[in-house]
Amino acid sequence: MKELYQLINENRPTLSRSELDIADYVMANSKKMTKLRLKLISENCYVSTTSVIRFCKKIGFDGYKSFYVYVQMQQKPLEVETEVTAEKSTTE
Repeated sequence: MKELYQLINENRPTLSRSELDIADYVMANSKKMTKLRLKLISENCYVSTTSVIRFCKKIGFDGYKSFYVYVQMQQKPLEVETEVTAEKSTTE
């Protein structure tokens, strides 16, 4: 599975100015993307929800929902790794 950064960078030349703003926002806030909803992303980027959906489609997703699920799946290994590291610290 490709990293989100890689998907965005591969498609960067095809993105509009608004979509580039969304891309920059997503990359800057990638760690908290699982908590951000479509409406909040659009408000923070000063674009419509349609622009966010268009951005998701341009980088290879069916829409925002599949983008969101992908981001969640990428975050899961990080969460598990953090929990394991925390457990090791407390048992040592």
